Amino acid sequence: MSMLFNSFKEWELTCSEANLPLYQPVLDYEIEQKNTTVPEIRIGLLRAYQVMKDAVQTGLTQDMTSRSGMVNNSGKKVFNSPIVVLSPEFKLLVARALAAKEVNSCMGRIVAAPTAGASGIMPGVLVTLQEVHGVDDEKIVECLLVAAGIALIIEQNASLSGAVGGCQAETGSAAAMGSGAIVYALGGSPKQVFTAVAITIQCMLGLVCDPVAGLVEVPCIVRNASAAAIAYSSAQMALALVDAVIPVDECVEAMGEIGQSMETRYKETALGGLAATTTGQAIAQRVLISDIDIIEEE
Repeated sequence: MSMLFNSFKEWELTCSEANLPLYQPVLDYEIEQKNTTVPEIRIGLLRAYQVMKDAVQTGLTQDMTSRSGMVNNSGKKVFNSPIVVLSPEFKLLVARALAAKEVNSCMGRIVAAPTAGASGIMPGVLVTLQEVHGVDDEKIVECLLVAAGIALIIEQNASLSGAVGGCQAETGSAAAMGSGAIVYALGGSPKQVFTAVAITIQCMLGLVCDPVAGLVEVPCIVRNASAAAIAYSSAQMALALVDAVIPVDECVEAMGEIGQSMETRYKETALGGLAATTTGQAIAQRVLISDIDIIEEE
């Protein structure tokens, strides 16, 4: 009987004692829960990854302008910018994360990984990982399973929802999934994978969810790009044997505690933070009037 782990420590110990790759318990759990087979799971994950890749491509090649006007082809702007701040690969990572998230904000097809609000992070991370390091699709499937395991434990002990735990729960969790996937794909040990997760969560703790006009556009889109960058920096540190100091399970516990104590206005209500600024409120009023006009026309 396979089981869903309650902690990263339990996951690591089980794999160590049984000499299992990190993804195997997650795969076994999926087989049991859905009464399915390995080939079927593989097909489903590759289909999901194709949707991620399509979202990146769509965001970089098609018009990504939302009805609110707040989304305006940010991915393409970064992708085509002649100025490269750090490296071409870094620029591509940022552009891809922006592009995939813009597809979501423009009502396109995405993968909620783990949520729609964080749907640009895993595509940006995985597409860039595959291109830069030549990771094949089989390894990507394993990465997605590892990422799913990370999300499931965070969900149990904190939250994946911005309405429950703030943006730390959405983009923070997605970045943690991405950093763990990177380290796994590049041959890191389970301890290094979970160190990457811990460092990522430490970097994202306390981030509020304050969508302007209640739309998952600003600041959500740029946070997806920043979170993808944090995923890569955390992975780099973990692979270099940097110590997270605070164990990953305690980091998740801290995320849950912060989410519980966070004021309601900072949890996807559009009542605080950037949504409450003068400009944010003006945009909200404009969007509301625009929606009313559309309804009246119909």
